[in-house]
Amino acid sequence: MGPCVVSCRSIHGGDVAAAMPRRVVSRNAARVWSGLAALLLCLGSLPARATSLNTICAPQDDPCVVDSMIAVDDGAVFDLGGRDLQITSSGSLDVGSGRMTIVAAGNISVEDGGELFARGAGAVAGGVLDVRADSIAIDGTVSASGSPPGTVTLAVVGAADVNVTGVVESAALARIESGGVVNIDAGSVRMLGEVDVSGGSEDSLGGDVEIAASGDVRIEGEISAFGSDGGSATVDAGAGVGSGNIVMSATSRIIADAKNQGGFGGSADITASGDGLTTGFVTVDGFISVLGDSAGEEFGGGSGGCLSITAEGDILNTDPAAVLTVAGGAPDGDGGELEIVSNRGRVSIAGKLDVSASGDDGGGGDVSIDALGAIDIFGPILASAGDAGEVALASTAAGVTIDEIASITANGRTIGSGGAVCLESASIGAGKEASVIIKGPIDVDGGGAAGDGGSLDVVGLDSARVTSIVSADGGLGGGLGGSVTLAADGPVFVEGTLRARGRGGSGGSIAIDAARIEVPGSITVEGSGAGPTDTDVGLTASGKIEIAGEILATGSPGSGGSIEIVTDSMLLIAGTLSADGGATPGGKIDARGCAVLLCGFGAEGCEGATGTVRTLGPDGLNRLTGRSNVDVFGTMTAERSGRNEVLAPAPVDDNAFVLGAVEPAAIKIEAQLEPCTGCGNGQVEQPPETCDDGNNDDGDGCSADCQIEDFDLGDVNGDARVDPDDLGFLAREIFDGDGDRIEDVSKPAFAGTPAADTNGDRRITAADFVGLVGVLVGR
Repeated sequence: MGPCVVSCRSIHGGDVAAAMPRRVVSRNAARVWSGLAALLLCLGSLPARATSLNTICAPQDDPCVVDSMIAVDDGAVFDLGGRDLQITSSGSLDVGSGRMTIVAAGNISVEDGGELFARGAGAVAGGVLDVRADSIAIDGTVSASGSPPGTVTLAVVGAADVNVTGVVESAALARIESGGVVNIDAGSVRMLGEVDVSGGSEDSLGGDVEIAASGDVRIEGEISAFGSDGGSATVDAGAGVGSGNIVMSATSRIIADAKNQGGFGGSADITASGDGLTTGFVTVDGFISVLGDSAGEEFGGGSGGCLSITAEGDILNTDPAAVLTVAGGAPDGDGGELEIVSNRGRVSIAGKLDVSASGDDGGGGDVSIDALGAIDIFGPILASAGDAGEVALASTAAGVTIDEIASITANGRTIGSGGAVCLESASIGAGKEASVIIKGPIDVDGGGAAGDGGSLDVVGLDSARVTSIVSADGGLGGGLGGSVTLAADGPVFVEGTLRARGRGGSGGSIAIDAARIEVPGSITVEGSGAGPTDTDVGLTASGKIEIAGEILATGSPGSGGSIEIVTDSMLLIAGTLSADGGATPGGKIDARGCAVLLCGFGAEGCEGATGTVRTLGPDGLNRLTGRSNVDVFGTMTAERSGRNEVLAPAPVDDNAFVLGAVEPAAIKIEAQLEPCTGCGNGQVEQPPETCDDGNNDDGDGCSADCQIEDFDLGDVNGDARVDPDDLGFLAREIFDGDGDRIEDVSKPAFAGTPAADTNGDRRITAADFVGLVGVLVGR
């Protein structure tokens, strides 16, 4: 307030002398009275002081309106007895560094421009505001900022709202002070404005924000909890025994960053409780940041903080511009931890998840996503660092999908190693949806100088499919190749590229273990350099393995690698297997199956393709083993010092047929081999078979990996349609005279055995023809 200037001749419009008793007034006395009058007038312009509610408004006033500046005594308690309190745009309740309590209020509103203060200054502490009402609406400013700041509590009893479109703050007003505390507790919370508990820029912590609602929380504004080290922000919907949803819009921001050299990021915890059906959902489309700060070598970089999102229901991030980051600072700060857990729902992420570290000496952080339902990733996940971090996505009862517009990048820098990525689907009666599908690129390469490649582990309970590039290469300066492992109870499809190449060093390893394997894409673990280039590819299946693409385990000018393929069923090679090497032992290919077919010369089932098996290098070995038979129509090539071997049971000349281009000539070996068992032999062998119809075809009720398929009743020919074409297939089966009886779909009958049993009597008879006609008419 500015200086108070008052005329010595006027007090409330009257003459000073006129206000005195009628006697002679000395000149000195006149001066005294004149000064007193001026002081009284100045005091009249100061804020009124409040020690009780009656100082603010009359007992009968409802609402109690504050439309002027009122200074509140420390420790004042205002009990409104259920009345409303309205602080207008020109009103203010200010307790300074003291404590003010407002209780038993009906509805409290602070209008735009209005103030509810326990505010200090740059060298004065903030106070305590404790406000409890039936509902609270803040359009103006609620402040306990100071040095240090104080505490603001806004609490609503019952299911009513706290609405913040203005500012609620308890921020530090000096650079060496930590942030304060803001607590908001209500039935529901809607925050469109700003909550600020930021700390100073030096030797300070960000403050603490806690928003707890028994119902819903909606955030469209900003929560600031940064400091030289970050503070904390907690948002809890369905707190206590309640249930609610959390929505963070595209304009929302939670910032708990470090803002000083080498500072550590803080924490953000978001939790929604409920039944997982209509409540307990989280939508987070905004910006959440708990970054570590970068610094020079003297201070070192700060690590990122912790971000946790937990919900009973779905967790959705629908905005591609959204960012959730706990990245670390240069030069040696580590990335933080980002955890997303849906106990009963699914997780879908369209924005960016970032646990990287910006310096070459820092380590990447961890991303962990767990859900009962499906996990779908549509945006980038970043865990790159000097030594890259880890990404783990696991669904308990459904699948994991990395969409074609998504990516996972966990590569190392300079000589740092690539990271680790684990994708896992599991099933509790989820059927074929419990799969891992990788459509977008995954990069766990080692650092560009000489870092070793990282690892990818995939467990797809029902199946796994890769249509993109998955890379675990070593760095160009001599890094070793990493590892890729795919496993499934059902089939694995490699339609894209799997690679774990050594770039100046040995190649890595790629292993696939499944019921059935198809590789129309490429697998490569090439090594390079003059030393040993041990590389390894291993494919193991109980059912059919079909290689239509290429598998390369070469090492040049090194020693080459090895390829081992083992199946209890048919092995069809229509592509290229190569384990070339320039030095001894020159590589090895060992492929074993029940029946082995190396395609070429128009062989049935090869669709005109020619297969190649090659180990160019000293003492290289190509070996094909068929437990029932081996047919070689394609190309087998080894150096003159190497060997091509074909192994089959006796009589080997009848069971090993070699017609293709084989150089040097194949050596036929009569071997003692176990008889063929496994998928496609007409016998159910458990586990893991649930059926066996004598072939390795899909779409006939028993899949190529011998699992009972879903089918439409009447789809006899297995073309996924029920139409008149199925009548002909059914007629041929009915009249073939063998009286087929269905026993758990386990014996070979014909393509559509389960779908053809239209009357459900477990036999294929003329009655099923009538049943199929009924199905067609019904459709």
